[in-house]
Amino acid sequence: MSAHFLLLLAASVSPGVQNILPAEFERVVQAELTQAGSTSAVRGKAIADAYAQLHAAAHATGLDALSDSDLDLLLRAARKLQVYRPQERVERDMAAVVDVLVRRGTQSAVHLQTWFDAAIATRKFATATSILLAHPQIGRPPPPKVLDADITLDGVPVYALADDGQSLLRRRVPAQSGRWLVVVSSPGCGFSTRAAKDLHDSELFRARLAERNVSAAWLQPVEKTLDIAGARRWRDQHPDFPLYWASAQHDWPQLETWDTPGFYLFQHGQLIGAASGWHDTRDGIQAVLSLLEQIPTR
Repeated sequence: MSAHFLLLLAASVSPGVQNILPAEFERVVQAELTQAGSTSAVRGKAIADAYAQLHAAAHATGLDALSDSDLDLLLRAARKLQVYRPQERVERDMAAVVDVLVRRGTQSAVHLQTWFDAAIATRKFATATSILLAHPQIGRPPPPKVLDADITLDGVPVYALADDGQSLLRRRVPAQSGRWLVVVSSPGCGFSTRAAKDLHDSELFRARLAERNVSAAWLQPVEKTLDIAGARRWRDQHPDFPLYWASAQHDWPQLETWDTPGFYLFQHGQLIGAASGWHDTRDGIQAVLSLLEQIPTR
């Protein structure tokens, strides 16, 4: 921890208030560093375990009794957890911390941005809009307008890019029935875009999908930002590869990790195989074809 940061901590402590969370926050930091070479799922679990200890220590004292610097650490730890496990519970933790800081008049733009980003990640667009209306100085773009699809289907809730290229369309992917290849991907991930191009150009891949009656859906992870421009580019380049935003991680409990790209084959809602990564065109296509071979032709 830098000397400059320690000075900032000391400067933000009210007279008679002692910082009690630095050690617990350091456990959160070390949990991420120790699992740096692991999958995002493993890192997320390690951070969640350390965050639980930090959260318990904070609430044993009570948020109002914590120093500003402790509240800052609590918010920073929640932000780390939200990267790997975006959850409404953690967003509510952030809201409670920011509420105390706002009542004290000691909130910063970063505190508000952190809460705003968590609201976007948990798809609480009304909350994000309220934050921005109350604090326009934080410099975040307004949440997109969300529309409902004309036809409501059974399935897993997702968001798609609306026809206007600006709004989101609330839809459902019927992944609990039939055969589905769900590809966790992102327009901002070079490996994902390369995989999409290679598979788009592969007649064998298209034939394998058709002969086994497999539908494909490209699913963006739950993140703190919505890359609308990237989704437009994807639609222009791969109009027959529908791209969605996941609504929540818990909607897809079968997914081992949200690292991109990841390929998950479902049959009637059951995960029957998975593959990950994309470093070589030939090997990547072959891995996906081998995955599809796990189900018989129709």
